[in-house]
Amino acid sequence: MAFYSLSTDHVQMPSFADFGTAGGYYATLAHEVTHWTGTPPGWRAT
Repeated sequence: MAFYSLSTDHVQMPSFADFGTAGGYYATLAHEVTHWTGTPPGWRAT
């Protein structure tokens, strides 16, 4: 399962092989990174 963790400030992605296409992997990664970049800096783990 792909997700962004606010508490540890990281994006977790399944392995590339778990996706049917490269496009699916990168679309999911872009989506999760959007969550990461939208987090106010003060909320990030240090």
